[in-house]
Amino acid sequence: MTATLRRVLAGIAFVLGVLQAWDSRVWELNALPGGLPLVLLAIVAVAMPAAALIVTSKPTLFVEAFALSLALLVVVRWVSPIPLPELFLSVWPAGVLFIVTGLNSAQDAAARPGTPSLR
Repeated sequence: MTATLRRVLAGIAFVLGVLQAWDSRVWELNALPGGLPLVLLAIVAVAMPAAALIVTSKPTLFVEAFALSLALLVVVRWVSPIPLPELFLSVWPAGVLFIVTGLNSAQDAAARPGTPSLR
């Protein structure tokens, strides 16, 4: 997968994640006392998997960023004074992106002669 395609896919995943977080009413936390750090934490959690895809091509680092992203969203949901039931949906684009890039890298490795196949 080319670097440009990875950047485009990461940007799409980030935009979809932010839109889902906005739809989950995360922006309402900003009006509450102490809510701004939770909003920023949610934005970082959404951006982390997309940034990991841009920075590295190693699947283990992407999985770690995805897991940390989910952990941050759990913290935001627990600490939030308003219910945010759909907040976890904001990382589904990153999960789909991981599956697509993982399959693509497996196909690339299988297509190269002399490399072991993952099948």
